[in-house]
Amino acid sequence: MKSKGAYIFLALLLLSFSLTYLTLDIRKPIIGQYLLQDTTDYDKRWFASIHHLDPIFALPGTDLSNARKALEPLKKQREWLAQNIYLETGSANVMYPIELLESFLALEDARRTVIFQPTKKTIGEYQEQTNYFFGLYFKYIEDLREVYETLRRKSPEKDSFSFFNGTSDVGYFGEALSSLEETAVQKREELSRRYSCYKGNAYDCRLTKRIPLAKTSLLPTKTNVRLSEVESSFARILENITVQLPDTERGPIFITNSGSCLTERGENLALIPYWKRDSHYALELFPLKDFGLYRTEEHPIPGIARLAEEGVELIHQPLLNLYMCPENIGTLAQATSMLAVAKRQNQQESIILTQGSLLAFQLKELHEKEGELRMQEEEFAEGLLAHTAGFDWMLHSVVFNNRAIPVIAKSGWSFDDLSLYLSRGYPFLYLQAYNQTVTSKPPTLSSPIPLAFKHFGMLPYSSYMRASLDEKDVADVIVTARKHQPEIYEEEYVY
Repeated sequence: MKSKGAYIFLALLLLSFSLTYLTLDIRKPIIGQYLLQDTTDYDKRWFASIHHLDPIFALPGTDLSNARKALEPLKKQREWLAQNIYLETGSANVMYPIELLESFLALEDARRTVIFQPTKKTIGEYQEQTNYFFGLYFKYIEDLREVYETLRRKSPEKDSFSFFNGTSDVGYFGEALSSLEETAVQKREELSRRYSCYKGNAYDCRLTKRIPLAKTSLLPTKTNVRLSEVESSFARILENITVQLPDTERGPIFITNSGSCLTERGENLALIPYWKRDSHYALELFPLKDFGLYRTEEHPIPGIARLAEEGVELIHQPLLNLYMCPENIGTLAQATSMLAVAKRQNQQESIILTQGSLLAFQLKELHEKEGELRMQEEEFAEGLLAHTAGFDWMLHSVVFNNRAIPVIAKSGWSFDDLSLYLSRGYPFLYLQAYNQTVTSKPPTLSSPIPLAFKHFGMLPYSSYMRASLDEKDVADVIVTARKHQPEIYEEEYVY
């Protein structure tokens, strides 16, 4: 007869076993059910499923090949910066953290491999890549923090920078870094618990979130919108612009959430047209309420001021861009994700698209498919919601925006460290501050004040030209200026 101690030991062993698999014993989820419909190697399938259904530090929907194409011109831009502009407070590596980006793309590659080929080897490689990536991620935060502190210490009277939506300084950026660092620590711990649970640790399985039975967030909202008379007028102006510009690819209008650079927050809609030049896509967001205009003869950049001699009186200034409104990265992330999914769905001919309408179409697509094909559609639905499906487009936008640095420098404009790091560095794009698999609370990077056109020497279209020019005329003004700025688009001027 077995002793009482043996029975107690057996009971504890069974309890430990049951706790280990407590979170694994679930019903098939509505989304992602393909991974769990077979109980063979269930621990590996569970690991794959949770990283498919609830990704952390991921890029679902991103075209990784297109993203890597953007890294080559970014490397060249980094080389040009290192050779031509002296950065007193840091280095071109901080402006262009190529190694961090390469590591993140490799991490996403490893996640996708685990999802579609969950084996001991692929899971181990994903874990190794996770550790390597976070090492670079935290080092980049420290490098940025050192740059900001140096800026503050060397030029305390010049540590502020005026963006369209308010004034910012290195203090705002430093606080944002601390917040992201804290979030990243928590996310890394959660990823470690998942791996520990997969390896059989009962305690970590209790702490690890259970796989949801359904992605309740995958519900379409606001599938259609009605534009006001003013918004419709702006939409027609932009249509006229894309018709007249050479070598353009006309696309749909994307309605996104309000951008933080708009005069009245929470009211305006934004849209994104796009066009192709030399295999690059120029992506610009426009508020459907107003835009800025500069008199060329009064423009502070010499190269643009010289356009006045060529008969160009006015040029258009986008209000929603990366270098004059860093918080607009979130709006652009959403818009580019919508663009990527729309192109995948072949909806380029639609007039107006919202996240809700795209998601509704995507859900219809995935419910008509099974197995791995369904999983692929689920990844794009997740990318739409996480605002990651267009991350590759975001990187190309950085390439496009920073192509102007050599042009402006050659025209006689002198860049200082502060303006470069704060307006052309895009650290919070690289740190994934607007990636919903990383954080749902984007950082505040500037003081919330309305856009003052006069402060930047701009003329608001709403009060300057709307009464005297019709929609086609104002489109002509913008197109004329664009045609006289070929250096921004030509490859030979990039570096």
